[in-house]
Amino acid sequence: MKKEKGFTLIETIATISLGILVMTLVTSVVNSQLRYLREVKNDETLHSNAIFIFDNLNYLIKRGEPLTTVFPSDSLQIKLSDSSIETITKSGTNITINGIPFNSSKTEVTSLNFLKIGKSIRVGLTLKIKKSESYFSATTTIAQRSI
Repeated sequence: MKKEKGFTLIETIATISLGILVMTLVTSVVNSQLRYLREVKNDETLHSNAIFIFDNLNYLIKRGEPLTTVFPSDSLQIKLSDSSIETITKSGTNITINGIPFNSSKTEVTSLNFLKIGKSIRVGLTLKIKKSESYFSATTTIAQRSI
């Protein structure tokens, strides 16, 4: 009797099943890594937005004359040395300075508040990535320069 070359049906099915199992495991690992990378990117976006916002608020508050806004408040008016007035407020899901959106289009501002403490302003901010559960909250105190 002549031996036939090739695989039996059981060997073929076992090989295909093992291949499917390996591919499922690889897909699961890749998906979890992609989800993790997305979360890291969201956190980085929120953090860099918060730094940008706080740096600019710091610049404006330090340049401003004594504030006229009632505290605590979700808006702040600063009178600059050239007598112009900068108004910082939460409008919808944005921080606006004189009506111009200031945060990234990828983020929403869920809370913004100002509190005057002596010659300092405490600024509280919560940012959220749109269509995501990632958020970032921070509070800082900015001392005003004596004029």
